[in-house]
Amino acid sequence: MIPLSDDKPTLRPPYATVGILVAMFAVWVLVQGAGFNEHDLAATVCNLGMVPGELTGSAALGTTVQISNAWVCAVDHDAINWLTPVTAMFLHGSWGHILGNALFFWVFARNVEDV
Repeated sequence: MIPLSDDKPTLRPPYATVGILVAMFAVWVLVQGAGFNEHDLAATVCNLGMVPGELTGSAALGTTVQISNAWVCAVDHDAINWLTPVTAMFLHGSWGHILGNALFFWVFARNVEDV
């Protein structure tokens, strides 16, 4: 059920795929602390995760968004909010989350990049 590889050989080395995987793990370890500190993990999700209402201005300032049983994020109008559609793509919530994403990305992105 879990794809460990595929049968389609690639013609070129997957430089972009490897680069994105390196960036993904670098963000996980350096920015999110590899998930070891729950407070830091929640803070990065709140600050760098995307809340559409923050981008459009439709969410009232101070509105809370529940991200776990113990943590909530408050809507703000920080300048970083415009970058969250990009930064949110590199955020993960646990080791299982990042390893699962990395596995599927490795299996499928190499062929997409090769095309």
